[in-house]
Amino acid sequence: MCYILTWVAFGLIYFFGAWLRNDISHVHDPQWKACFQNVDGFLSALLLSLESQRTIGYGARMVTANCPEGLLVLMVQSILGSIIDALMVGCMFVKTSRPQQRTQTQIFSKHCVICERDGKLCLLLRIGDLRESHMVDAKIRAKLIKSSQTTEGMTCQARTSYTEDEILWGHRFESCISLDLGVFRVDYSLTKPLKSRCRH
Repeated sequence: MCYILTWVAFGLIYFFGAWLRNDISHVHDPQWKACFQNVDGFLSALLLSLESQRTIGYGARMVTANCPEGLLVLMVQSILGSIIDALMVGCMFVKTSRPQQRTQTQIFSKHCVICERDGKLCLLLRIGDLRESHMVDAKIRAKLIKSSQTTEGMTCQARTSYTEDEILWGHRFESCISLDLGVFRVDYSLTKPLKSRCRH
């Protein structure tokens, strides 16, 4: 659509310029110094626009050196066509190189909990996969990050963060699946405080 719009827009400019300079009425006059040569209507002006921007150049229609404004329009169209080419290539590259949006199919629990397991304090969180096809041989790696950024950065498919008020001490996760009115309901935020207090 961008290409078609620019072809039509510059075709109208060429047609209007040829009409103002009387190139259309003198198209078959060999003595006439035309600015837009062999432009006798809008279709021929559209062909001139298409041939100029796509560098086809059949030779029947052209912008001559008899008017500086025609040269200026041709330069603007050439630059604009190059910009559109660069944008289109960039858009296609971004579209083909973009990874799958796995972050939209993975959800994390709103809170994480800290409780004692096997005699040690553990930080627990929940991750849910919303896709119908389950992940096979999944590996999960969690990192505790302070307020500093490494020079290498961190790359992952999905990530989340927990602030201090979202970490629940002495809690554990309850079963996230329940049956409600014949429909299974999944709630990743269900937590329950433990009877024994955890040491801070």
